Amino acid sequence: MDLTLSDDQRSIIDSVVGVITDVMPIEKVREVLAGNTSPLDVMWSQAAGLGWFGLGLTEELGGTGFDLIEEALLFKEVGRHVTPGPLLATTLAARVAAQGGAAEVAAKLLGGEVRAGLAVPLAGDVVRLVGAAATDYLLVVHDTVAGLFPASAAIDRIPLGGLDELTSREQATVSGDPVAVVSAADDPIAARGSVLVSAMLAGIAEATRDMSVTYAKTREQFGSAIGAFQAVKHRCADMAVAAALADAQVTFAALSVNDFAADAGMQAAAARVVAEGAALDNARETIQIHAGIGVTWECDAHLYLKRVHALRELFGGEAAQRGSLLHAEPGN
Repeated sequence: MDLTLSDDQRSIIDSVVGVITDVMPIEKVREVLAGNTSPLDVMWSQAAGLGWFGLGLTEELGGTGFDLIEEALLFKEVGRHVTPGPLLATTLAARVAAQGGAAEVAAKLLGGEVRAGLAVPLAGDVVRLVGAAATDYLLVVHDTVAGLFPASAAIDRIPLGGLDELTSREQATVSGDPVAVVSAADDPIAARGSVLVSAMLAGIAEATRDMSVTYAKTREQFGSAIGAFQAVKHRCADMAVAAALADAQVTFAALSVNDFAADAGMQAAAARVVAEGAALDNARETIQIHAGIGVTWECDAHLYLKRVHALRELFGGEAAQRGSLLHAEPGN
């Protein structure tokens, strides 16, 4: 199996990085954080025009015709640049709408005309809305089925606090009928979503590794760059290993889920455990390596750490994934 990037895959990465660095660099992320949504609207328009929301959807259903591995490459860059907006929910919602027979809704999602947020199931009809503020649709994903609802289906919405100020959180009750439904037997939306979350976490692990290495090369103490000291050098090396392991497992999980492999569920769970651990540890280490600067608002490290915590509650966190690994049948 050749795991090197193809020309098409490199072009996808270059295109995504080009858009994000042009219209949503970290300075613009902070503008969105301060309440200015104009940069997000500009990015959304360009993302839709380049086919981000249908990258892994077949051409017959209005997509670009690539696979989950290409979607993972896209979302790794989204994580690496701590990009705001309900990109993941809208991508998955477009897939559910297209496969569930709601062609008009799918076209609007793919074209960037409307957006979707995630509704994490809690108990009964109660859900936790994540990134669903000012969205038009809600995607509710269970292990066996995914349903797309209009935003008006969420009633009794109660705002909740959260570490990531760029990701809204609410509690609500979902009522009414979905506009589209897809079973896991036809398309494992939960597994796809978890893999893409893992890809974002892998991107965060790489970004924070790079932040630490760059700072260790330039920050001097006692007449030398702090990267020359073993206490810092070894931390950076551990971060590099963690990021590499996360990237490798996410790649394998994406291939497994895309091909409906027998062990796809196990590989997706493993990717989540490895990537979440790498992202969380690397973000924490980045703050430590930056020392006193690392705990200030001006240092970008806190944006990554907060994003990790926001992603942890989507599609089952590390603890739930470890549980599924422990109970997996041998060979699956």
